Amino acid sequence: MSHRFRMGSWALLGVVMLSVSGWAQEDDLGPQICGPPPPPKPARRKAAESYPPLPLPVVPLRRTEKKRPPAPPVLVGKLQYGQRLRAIAPDGREYFFWDWNSDPGDLEHLFGWVNPRLGVRFRHENFPLAQLSAAVRVPAVYLHGHLGFTLTEQEVKGLREYLLAGGTLFANAGCGNQQFIDAFRREIVRVFPEKTLFRLPPDHPLYHAFYLIEEVTFRPAVGIPQGRPVLEGINLGCRTAVFFTPFDVACGWDGHSPESNRGYSIPDARRLGTNFIAYLLQYRQLSRYLAQPKVVLTGATEGHEFVFAQIVHQGDWNPDERGVTNLLQRLARETNLRVAPQPKPIVLEEADLFDYPFLYLTGHRDFQFSEAAVKKLRRYLQQGGFLLADSCCGRLTFDAAFRREIARVLPNVPLTPLPPNHPVYGTHYTLRQVAYTPEVEGQTGPTLEGITLGGHLAVVYSKYDLGCGWEQFPCPFCRGYKPATAFQLGVNAIVYALTH
Repeated sequence: MSHRFRMGSWALLGVVMLSVSGWAQEDDLGPQICGPPPPPKPARRKAAESYPPLPLPVVPLRRTEKKRPPAPPVLVGKLQYGQRLRAIAPDGREYFFWDWNSDPGDLEHLFGWVNPRLGVRFRHENFPLAQLSAAVRVPAVYLHGHLGFTLTEQEVKGLREYLLAGGTLFANAGCGNQQFIDAFRREIVRVFPEKTLFRLPPDHPLYHAFYLIEEVTFRPAVGIPQGRPVLEGINLGCRTAVFFTPFDVACGWDGHSPESNRGYSIPDARRLGTNFIAYLLQYRQLSRYLAQPKVVLTGATEGHEFVFAQIVHQGDWNPDERGVTNLLQRLARETNLRVAPQPKPIVLEEADLFDYPFLYLTGHRDFQFSEAAVKKLRRYLQQGGFLLADSCCGRLTFDAAFRREIARVLPNVPLTPLPPNHPVYGTHYTLRQVAYTPEVEGQTGPTLEGITLGGHLAVVYSKYDLGCGWEQFPCPFCRGYKPATAFQLGVNAIVYALTH
């Protein structure tokens, strides 16, 4: 595969290095190398290299060279993919380049910026995408390029396995090139056909993992001087496993900003890169935990008294799958109920809701009920049904969406705080102490809200997370209840729904 280019200027820096300015391109291809190379390795002198030749009046003492310090651990693998491309310089000379390495110093410069600020010592290595699999232990991989690409079936399979095993992907569209944007969005659907890329909401932990990032400055080529950062993602459980920026950050990491670059300003690109590394470090342990096979409740599968029905919606409706399973195990162990071993996903428009005395709704992001779902859920609640809703990680985006949607379902009955002596706090467990995660400040007692219809409690809502507590594993940036309290509230809500 070859592509010919006409270029206005070019330079040699050990290898062919092309300037961004003056490009006249064929086939709508981006620049081959759009950033400075990585900083050179420190020069090391061999022992006695600086001594004058012998003989000398006195034989000098032998000087020993300091030992080379051990290399920092690898945190990110830069993915090698695609075919080598052919280009012709203005003087007619032929050379080759790889699009994945069109910004060869991006990660080197990023870690040079991040390490001293986070007080860490990490590095990157280049890694073949074709060798990626669940067995690869590097915490994150980085996909960069300007041009379109198509993954092989082996690469699709390996990338999916790697991400499901706890890995994280950060993809960057070099210079904001549309060819790469279109290709990535197409190929990530092949990796996760059951998922969709979503724009990270303002309260996503990436935007406050180290720096608080509420507004950014874009390069002039973007056409928007300032605004909210634009990153997209895919969640696996309670973590974001895929990050994608359609606006370039690599040039900012390098510290150069060509006029044609559709990306972030240098300071904001570095802040976003720093926050990604901070997010990655915070979620490393949780990623490994969530990747472990979950243990489900065993026993008879017929004649269950209780089925945990979980509402499916267009957001991430199932972020705490392992946590729900843990709750069901606790419920079966500490009550006389016969419990179905796994939750049952239901679509409001399709299910017979009256088959289930208890419904559960959770998520991180915005969602919206259809008119048919609103009507069915209203009838269910008015005729004795029960809904437990839970803002996963205490996310404000889900909180706003739930309050909006439940007002559509029950427009004349607002959510109100449940008083401390409400029966739901003592139905099975008597809550004497309530423990929150460190991210919740100023709360001592339980803060559930509810809606009562015709004398029965029909809706219970927790703006602080329950599901991560059921996971029984620390979740970074989670605004919620600690595990003991989360289990007590969850079991109490179910028992209340079944006995009232």
